Amino acid sequence: MIALGALGCGAKTGLTIPDADSDMDASVTTDSAAPDVGPDAPALDARCPDRPIVLERTDVETVFVMDGSGSMGLTWDGLPFGAGLPSRWMIVRDTLADVLPPFDRTLAIGAKLFPDGGECEVTGGLDIAPHTGAVPELLALFDRWVPEGGTPTAMALRATLDVPGEGPRVIVATMDGGPNCNDDPGVPPEECVCTTARRACLAPPPDGPQACLDAERTLDVVRESYEAHGTPVVIVGIDDPTRPDLSDFLDEMALAGGWARPAGSERRFFNAREPEDLRAAFGEITELVSRCVFVVGTPPPDDAVVVVQVGGEEVPHDPAHVDGWDWTDRDRGALAFFGPACDTIRADDPPVTADVICAE
Repeated sequence: MIALGALGCGAKTGLTIPDADSDMDASVTTDSAAPDVGPDAPALDARCPDRPIVLERTDVETVFVMDGSGSMGLTWDGLPFGAGLPSRWMIVRDTLADVLPPFDRTLAIGAKLFPDGGECEVTGGLDIAPHTGAVPELLALFDRWVPEGGTPTAMALRATLDVPGEGPRVIVATMDGGPNCNDDPGVPPEECVCTTARRACLAPPPDGPQACLDAERTLDVVRESYEAHGTPVVIVGIDDPTRPDLSDFLDEMALAGGWARPAGSERRFFNAREPEDLRAAFGEITELVSRCVFVVGTPPPDDAVVVVQVGGEEVPHDPAHVDGWDWTDRDRGALAFFGPACDTIRADDPPVTADVICAE
C-alpha cells in the first residue's frame, strides 16, 4: 500500500496514515477546523486544500541498466559456457521474459546495456527509450548481445541519467560481481579491490587499475540519481558467496539508491544466489512499480504534514521500506507503498485518503 507520512510543516496530533496502491481512488481529507475565509484571512495555499485530493496510480518508467560484461557469458556457477548449460545472460533474459507482461500498458520499460563501445566504454543515450509494450524489444536486444568486456557501471548509470524522463522513473541495475573499469590509473595495488582474477589487477596501468572496484565514482552517481534527480536505483546482483567484499559493496549501492531491501535482510540489494531468486527479485520490483506507486496531483509543501489512510487504517511513513510508504520522487509528488502495505493494496483495493496539513 502507499501511504504518505509526516513531512514537517506544523505537525498535528491525532492524524492517521493509511496505505494506498492499486487502482483505487485516494482522496485527501483534513480533520482540522474549517479555515478562516474572512477578509483578513491569510491566502490559502492550493497545495494544502481543505477538501479531498485524489491520489492516482501513476505510470513509472522502469529502465533496466544491464551488465553485459564477459562474465555474464559464464554459467550461473561461473563455469565456461557450454555443455548444455545456459549462460547467466540467457538466464536473465529468460527470467525477464517470464516475469514481464509483454504488452502491459501500465509499465513503461527502457533499457541500457553495457559496455557497448569497447572493453570499458559506454556510448550515450538509451538502447530503448521507455515506453509501454517494450518487452519484445527488450528481449530482442538481449538476443543480439554477446557478453564481453568489463563492467563500467558508473558510466552506464551516467548515460541513463543524461536522458531525462517524462515522469517518475526507477532504474533497475543488474550485475554479477562489482563494478570495475576504474578510471584512476594510479590505484596502488595494495589498495585495489580486484573484481576479477588477482593477476589482472597487477598488470601495468591502465589495464591493471581498470580491474579494480570502481567504488567512489559508482556510489557518487547512484547518490546523485536518488538525491538530486529523485530516481531510485534498485540493485539486483548475482551473488557470489566466495566474494562477500563485492556483495558488501552492492549493499552500499542499494542503500545509496534509495530502494534497499529492509533492514534485517540477509542483503540490502536483491541478491540472487539461484535463478529462482532472480525471478523473485524481478517479480517483486515490477509488481511494486506497476501497482504500488501513486502520485499526488499537486505536491504538498516541504513543511506540510501529509497523512494517508488506506481502508481507514493508518499506514506509517517508512523510509526503511519494511511496511509503509515513502516518497519515490518528492518533487513530482510520487510515492510508493512497500511490504505488507503494498500487498494489501494489491489484494484488497481499499479506499485511500490523505490529509495535508500546513503550518499556520
